[in-house]
Amino acid sequence: MWTDSRMMKRFALPIGAFVLVLLGALMMMANKGSASDISPAPLTPPAQAGDSIVKVLPTPIAALPVNAIQVVPFTDAALARDILLDVSKAGPWDEPSNAVDIRDYPAWRTRFPNLGLSGYSVAADSRHVSVYRNAFDPKQAPSETNQRVLAFAVADIGGHCAAGALIGNPTYTTFGAVDIGGAKCKAQSVLDRLKH
Repeated sequence: MWTDSRMMKRFALPIGAFVLVLLGALMMMANKGSASDISPAPLTPPAQAGDSIVKVLPTPIAALPVNAIQVVPFTDAALARDILLDVSKAGPWDEPSNAVDIRDYPAWRTRFPNLGLSGYSVAADSRHVSVYRNAFDPKQAPSETNQRVLAFAVADIGGHCAAGALIGNPTYTTFGAVDIGGAKCKAQSVLDRLKH
C-alpha cells in the first residue's frame, strides 16, 4: 500500500503538468482560430509636437423643429446651441474686430439681440456665450492644417451646458455639437476637446 501511494505521488506531478500543457495548447488553438476572424484596428500615428490637426470633429445636429423657440436668458442650453449652429450656417463670418463683441457675429446678433459674449476662458452663463474665435494655433496663420475655429459653450438657467463649433478655412464648413463631458462650461474646454 505504501509503495502504491509513493508511486502515485511520483507520477501525479508529471501527469498533472502534462494535462495543463495540453489544455493550454488547446485553448491557444481555439483563440487563434477566432482571432483570425477579427481584423486589427488601424493604427493612428502619434501626434507630433506642434500638430494642429483636429483630433475630434463636432457631431452634426438634428434638424430643428419648426416651433423651436429660445430667448435670452437661455432655458435650454442644447436648444440654444443648436439654434446658434443653425443660424451660423447663414454667415457671413468675417474677421471680427473684437472676438467677444456680439456686433461682429451678425447671424447671432440678429437671432439673439440681447445675447452677451465672454472670452474663451470665462464660463458661460444663461446670458453670455463663452467664445473662442481664431485659428487652432493663433500664433500661426490660418491654413488647411491650421483651420479657423469658432468654439463656444452655452449655459442655461438650470446650470446645464452645451457646446458647439464651426471649423473651416477660409470659411466655416463644419458645424456641430461638441461633447465636453464634465469639463467647465467654457470655450476653452471645447477647444481642448477638439485638439485632443
